[in-house]
Amino acid sequence: KKREKQKEAAHEAEKKKKLAEEKRRKAKEQAAADRKKQEAEDRKKAEAKKKRAEEERKQAAAKKKKAEEDRKKADAKKAAEEAAAKKKADAERERKRKAVAAARKAADEKRKAAQAAADRKKKAAEAARRAGDAGRIKKGKNLWAGRVIAHMNRCWTRPAQISGGWSSSVDLKISRSLYIRSARIRFCDGSQEYCASIRRAIDRCYDRKLPKPPKPEYFDSEIRVKFRK
Repeated sequence: KKREKQKEAAHEAEKKKKLAEEKRRKAKEQAAADRKKQEAEDRKKAEAKKKRAEEERKQAAAKKKKAEEDRKKADAKKAAEEAAAKKKADAERERKRKAVAAARKAADEKRKAAQAAADRKKKAAEAARRAGDAGRIKKGKNLWAGRVIAHMNRCWTRPAQISGGWSSSVDLKISRSLYIRSARIRFCDGSQEYCASIRRAIDRCYDRKLPKPPKPEYFDSEIRVKFRK
């Protein structure tokens, strides 16, 4: 009898164990189902949120695009108005410029006519004066050229032996400060020593100031010098 009670107790314990396991299994399945359901709801919410965000992005992009188009239209309108205003202002300036130019041209023509008459009168007087002065200036230039030639000859140390038939000619270019700018020997008809003495004379005179012309108009930038015995 005692053994039967123990067997019944063991059977009852086994039954309770199975019931507990079944209860845990069902709870586990329920938890898995609940978790799956929650995950599905979370995905649905996330997709809905993503869709709303995409819609908001599209709306913002559309709004930005419309604002940009409106800005471009406003800029185009402003540019067209400014271009029209500039064209009108340019046309008015051109009209005024032409009017001023026409008035200035008429005044210039009148002035030029008067100036031409005065110039003709002045030229006639100048021609008469130059005719009288030409001889005097030529004489003055020749006088100063003679002094320059004499100056150059003073720079020349003649060779010990020199023939009466030897001669040379040098073209000088002279600065306003009365120094030789350049010298070119046109020809030298004589011995090597004679021609070398001419070159030495030129070198000596480079650093020496030439005689001052009696009057500024007697100055000549080019003078030909001849060296003779």
